[in-house]
Amino acid sequence: MARSVRLTTQALAVGLVVALLSLLIWRVATGSDKGVSQELRDGKHPTAPAFDLGRLDGRGRIDLAALRGKKPVVLDFWASWCIPCIHESTRLEAARQKYGDRVAFIGVDTKDFSGEARAWAEDLLRRAERQGRRRVDR
Repeated sequence: MARSVRLTTQALAVGLVVALLSLLIWRVATGSDKGVSQELRDGKHPTAPAFDLGRLDGRGRIDLAALRGKKPVVLDFWASWCIPCIHESTRLEAARQKYGDRVAFIGVDTKDFSGEARAWAEDLLRRAERQGRRRVDR
């Protein structure tokens, strides 16, 4: 009896894995080629989906929908372990210095634990302050 229950459970698990794998293969095979870069090449201006995320410093939340239509928004998706993100952050900070409050620069941490992200952001702030730039808002 116990053996038949175990075999049934294993068969269901294998069936579920096969079904999920089939779904993944179907999605990849029939997926749309219309990513953001393709839309830009087609002359379209795609918008980011609305999101509401907590700030790294714990001071409230960022609501993208609340910023729409008020000024241009630059979204930067980054991670503390991403080496190109370090160089990109320097360029984004220079752009933020140039455009000031006329453009909203929002960094969205991805694939990080919040402590690592906070430490990376604090390091970025310290480097900016050492170079004489005004403190960036977290």
